[in-house]
Amino acid sequence: MQLLTIENAEKILESGEIYRLGYNALNAGELFYDHQEVKPFSRTTPRGQVDGINLVGKIKFNRGSDSEDEWLDTINEENPSYSKISGAKMNDHNDDLRMKIGAITLWNGEPLFILDDYEEYQDIANIEINELMLPDIFS
Repeated sequence: MQLLTIENAEKILESGEIYRLGYNALNAGELFYDHQEVKPFSRTTPRGQVDGINLVGKIKFNRGSDSEDEWLDTINEENPSYSKISGAKMNDHNDDLRMKIGAITLWNGEPLFILDDYEEYQDIANIEINELMLPDIFS
C-alpha cells in the first residue's frame, strides 16, 4: 500500500494500466483508475501559488461484482483544468498535511492509496499518515 503524491505519481503510474485505489478518511471505499497521463498545473489563489498535478484517465467505483457503474472521465467537463483526482502543494498550507506533502486526493479531499492485490481499503485506517491527514474536527 502506498500513498499517491505529486512526487511519486509519475514514477509509479504507467499509461494504459488500471490501478486499484483506496481511501479511508472521512469516507471509505475503493475505485479502479485507468491511467492515461499526468498533467501539471499552476494556479494563483488568495493564499498564494498552488503547484500540482491532475491525473488524467477514467475511474470506476468498486461497489461489488453486481455494480453497473460506468467509467467516468477524471477531467472536469466544464473546466478541463480541473480533475476528479489531483494533488497540490502550497507554502501556506495552513497545517493541512495533504497540501504540505502533495497527497493525491479525490475531488472531495480523500487521500488515495494504491492497493496491492492482498490489501483492502479498510487497512488504510491503520496507516499513521492517513490518520495525520484527517481533519481535526474537535479544535
